Amino acid sequence: MVTTITVITMANTKLTIPTEKVCIDIAMLCVMLAFFSAINLFWAITPVATRNEYIYNELDKAVNLPVPARLALFSDLREQQEKALARKPGDPYGWARLAYLRIATQGNLKSAFEALRMSDLVSPYEAPQLPERAAMWHKFTSVETKDQLSYQDTLWQKAYSMKPDTTWETAKREGIIKEAGESLMRKDPALYEEWKNRAANDH
Repeated sequence: MVTTITVITMANTKLTIPTEKVCIDIAMLCVMLAFFSAINLFWAITPVATRNEYIYNELDKAVNLPVPARLALFSDLREQQEKALARKPGDPYGWARLAYLRIATQGNLKSAFEALRMSDLVSPYEAPQLPERAAMWHKFTSVETKDQLSYQDTLWQKAYSMKPDTTWETAKREGIIKEAGESLMRKDPALYEEWKNRAANDH
């Protein structure tokens, strides 16, 4: 009788161990799924403005990260920016950030340029953004049509007429003072004369 009980107990023990392990694995899986669901829910109910602020702040922090960590963060931020734009497509700054993030993570000039074009389309006179937009536009010459190349002149004209100091500093930082000046010369000779004077007096 005792022997029989011992055998049954050992058998039950053998059956119980893997069953408990399966239950633990399922529980852990449920916890993980709940965690990721919570993240998705958080992003779904987070106001777009808050999400954009998060993306902006994380981009600023990314400068000091090692390259692999930076690329991983950029990939996540690209996805978050795409989600934010799906909810608020009229955000010119969001489209500009997406253009940058697409270049940084995918190296796809065409899709990045499409995002930059959307930035200009939804807000063609967004004064604070115009200098950077003009400088970014210059980076996509290899994928631009003839009309898009020509539009570069209009961008520099708008940028310099609305934000002259920032436009000058941006062109100087990017090393494209000559190219920006040529655009102004074609589009607005008066602004070009101002540009030339800046170039002559800049030391």
